[in-house]
Amino acid sequence: MHRQDGRRYFKTVSVEYIDVGTDTEVRIATPGAIETLKKIFAGKSSYKNVSFFYARVLSKDTAGLTIHLALTLVERFHIVSEYLSFKDIFSLKIGTDGETYIVIKKKKYDSLWKRHNVSFAFIDLIGTR
Repeated sequence: MHRQDGRRYFKTVSVEYIDVGTDTEVRIATPGAIETLKKIFAGKSSYKNVSFFYARVLSKDTAGLTIHLALTLVERFHIVSEYLSFKDIFSLKIGTDGETYIVIKKKKYDSLWKRHNVSFAFIDLIGTR
């Protein structure tokens, strides 16, 4: 998925054409994170500037996606189910880094981040896996 000039890029799939299978691993990101990733691809930034969730698609229906959400790739035991409405999703992007990104509205992303940080902290507190 490289251009002929060697630059990396994203293939964009509109929300109405998103076709991800169950058990597909994705990253949940905002449009700003995608712009940062483009800079990383161009060698103008580092990965420590990017924030996104790791997720696995559980199912898809006509209104959205059900996912298992994890804060980090390493801590897979911290998983919370979440439903993403297609109204909150801008697009699906497939990067030349080999990853699939679901780009969602910043407000929804912030809501997920705040709510799930509390959930993951509670899971740690009671020692549940």
